[in-house]
Amino acid sequence: MKASAITDGDSVGWLQCPECAAPCRDRALLPRTNLRCRRCGVIVKRFAEGRRVQWLWAIATAGLIFWVLANVEPILTFSVAGNKQSNQIVTGVNSLWSEGYDSVGALVFVGAIAAPGVHLALVWVLAAGQFWPWPGFPRGKLIQCVEWVSTWNLVPVYVVAMLVAVVKLDMLGQVMWHQGALWVLLLAICSLLVGQWFHPDLVNGKHQEVNDVGR
Repeated sequence: MKASAITDGDSVGWLQCPECAAPCRDRALLPRTNLRCRRCGVIVKRFAEGRRVQWLWAIATAGLIFWVLANVEPILTFSVAGNKQSNQIVTGVNSLWSEGYDSVGALVFVGAIAAPGVHLALVWVLAAGQFWPWPGFPRGKLIQCVEWVSTWNLVPVYVVAMLVAVVKLDMLGQVMWHQGALWVLLLAICSLLVGQWFHPDLVNGKHQEVNDVGR
C-alpha cells in the first residue's frame, strides 16, 4: 500500500499513513532520509535518489535486449518418433491460430510478445526522459500507458506455463532446451523487477522524492 496525499479542505500538504491513516505533514526530504508516522512509526515517504532511476533504466534496457533474443532464438526442440521440431514463442502462436484457437493465440501473442516489449520500451523512454528531457515530452500519457500495458505483460506466467507443458511433452518424446529458454527466463525476471520498481512519481520529473511505501 502506498501513502496518499489528503486533499480535502485544510488537509492540503498532508500525507496519510498507510498503516494507521494518521495525517502526516508533507515536507521536502534530504538525501537518505525518510518521513515516519509519529503514531505507528511506519515510513510514509522516503527520499529516492536518481540512482534508482538509473537502475530502472538499466533493467529496462536489459529487458529489451532479452526480449529481442527471446523472440528470435528457439526455446526448445521436441523430438518424437524421429521427427524433430524447434519451437519459438511465435511458433506456439502460429500453431494456435492454424488450429482455430484464434482468441487463445491472440492472448499468447499479446501477453508473451507484444505487451512485454511495449511495457519495457515505455519504461525505457520514461527513464531516459529523466536525464534528457525535451519540450512537449508526453510524460503523463506514457505513464498511463505503462500502467495499462503492465497488466498484460504475462511473460512470468508464460514461463510457468512453458515448464508445465515441457513436463507433459517429456512423457511423449524427447525435449531439448536451447538458448532461447534462458532469454525468456531473464526477460521474465526483468519484467518482474521493472514492475516492482516502477512508480509514476519516480518518472514524473520529480524523482528526488517519491511516496513509495510498500514497494
